[in-house]
Amino acid sequence: MIQGVDCAYPQPTYPSWAKVVAGYAGGHTPHQWAITEVQAVQQSGRVWFAIWTARNQKGEPPLTAIDGVQDSVAMAARLPYYQYDKTLPVFYDIEPGIYDLDPAGAEAAIGAWKAGMHRVGYPYAYVYTIKRQGGDWIADWTNEIPASIPPGKVGVQYGGDQGSFDYDVFIDELLTGDPAPIPPPPPSEDSEMKAFLIHVPSTPPSWWVVTADLTARKEVSEDSYVALKGTGQYLTNPGIDQATFAGIPVVAAS
Repeated sequence: MIQGVDCAYPQPTYPSWAKVVAGYAGGHTPHQWAITEVQAVQQSGRVWFAIWTARNQKGEPPLTAIDGVQDSVAMAARLPYYQYDKTLPVFYDIEPGIYDLDPAGAEAAIGAWKAGMHRVGYPYAYVYTIKRQGGDWIADWTNEIPASIPPGKVGVQYGGDQGSFDYDVFIDELLTGDPAPIPPPPPSEDSEMKAFLIHVPSTPPSWWVVTADLTARKEVSEDSYVALKGTGQYLTNPGIDQATFAGIPVVAAS
């Protein structure tokens, strides 16, 4: 097992046994790590793992697939800033409160985020949740280093140090670049979707296809919308808000 720590803010020192330091590349976090902070970790002989945090403030609506899409696009845009090696893992932090608002919506966000990261060349994309929520990297605070990592998991956060950092263990494969310590899930409606289908109940109503990376939208007929929906390869009305939808460029119908 690989021993490591994760922390919102870089620390002046880390435990001598920590070979990995995980920190926040961005998302809904109080601190987005700077390249100099990451380089300081690397210069200490450790490896830095990148985390992206889903929105989690009280009073916000539940997560949807569209959150996962937007977070994967944002994380993919940020990682080149760090010259982040695509053989390293990337993590999506889903906090317990926002997950519990709508577990199905949170799982849709996770699936869309993983699919987005896979699509741009990051095959080792994992979610961090507490143990009962079934993530890949799980928080299970026994405050004792685990003897092993549960099957099907890539890491365990098992304790912390008064807010400075949390203690973790990870599977060895995360540093060896093996093809798939946990293989990507088999193709499904959520993980391999070509695009989103959006029905706008305006007067008159309209029907749209929106690319999975939210870069373009095209209006289609109602018949085409129904036909595409029947293929099972599209996610319908994934929770996209009006402002986001309006900001997606329109391409001419073919």
